[in-house]
Amino acid sequence: MQEAPSFEQAVSEMQYVCAEAYAGGMHPSKSGNASICVNAGAADLPNNMEDGLVLDVVGQPLHGIRDQLFLVTGSNQRLSRVGSAKSVEDMEKTCGLVRVNEDGTKLTQVWGYNNPTGRVTSEVDTHFRVQEAIGTGGVHHAHPHALTALMYLATVDEAGTETPVLNNDSFNELLYQRAFEGFAYLEKGGAVIPPLVPGTPKIGHETASKFEGEDAVDIVAWDLHGFVTAHPDGLDPAWNNMETAEHAAHNYQLCLQAAGNVAELLGGTRMAIRKVPIEANDPAAGALENLVATFGKGSPQIIDQLRSRSELLPA
Repeated sequence: MQEAPSFEQAVSEMQYVCAEAYAGGMHPSKSGNASICVNAGAADLPNNMEDGLVLDVVGQPLHGIRDQLFLVTGSNQRLSRVGSAKSVEDMEKTCGLVRVNEDGTKLTQVWGYNNPTGRVTSEVDTHFRVQEAIGTGGVHHAHPHALTALMYLATVDEAGTETPVLNNDSFNELLYQRAFEGFAYLEKGGAVIPPLVPGTPKIGHETASKFEGEDAVDIVAWDLHGFVTAHPDGLDPAWNNMETAEHAAHNYQLCLQAAGNVAELLGGTRMAIRKVPIEANDPAAGALENLVATFGKGSPQIIDQLRSRSELLPA
């Protein structure tokens, strides 16, 4: 684990990763987020830092990263604007600094987020739980096209049973056998966690648990959502892991297209597109409602329309 970077170094690394990931199509619209630990004693910290919005840590205190400082992207922000920021003032609009208090029970915004939303990303709980799990460094959440598409595919056997194409076993086979770089950069492999409501403590704990202990992985798939990478040496290595995994998925899709008979190759009789769960008996119950509350108007009607289309989402 490297020493935490200065503020200027952290900003530079954040800009580079956000620009590269956006250019690679991993952050459509205002999706995705990133965080990097900053040296709390750095001489180049902004001189206009002051305590702002305070967020309570839900559940177990963050003892492992108490008194630590992090540069984190903001809620509802385009990461392309992080990458293209021309000044510190521009960065202040899309990112901010968040400090963990001395007993790990509160998060305080101390700089940045100068925009109408005025707050850190809604995935902040995941970022800080994972930061604690890896001993601080860089955390990246994105929606890489090829990898995400695989999560929406399933094989169907003769009995009509659907099996998601991307599961723990197939994920690691993909990372190791579809990109030579996987052996070099993703030596610990990946893991898939079931659909969970984004921005909640539960998904934060589930994700962090995959990055710690003897069975720690390099990348975690949020089923039917996106991916998280983390690295104790910073945000750039975390991004490198995301890019490598996406390269493997893209290679895999090209191979399947060229080979034909995709369902047979994947062990089924036909292919299917998985349904996005929104009902009370599903693991992701409330996920769409949570997005409605976070992002927008009009969406409740769309959910009702989806529920009324029984061939897609049974009510």
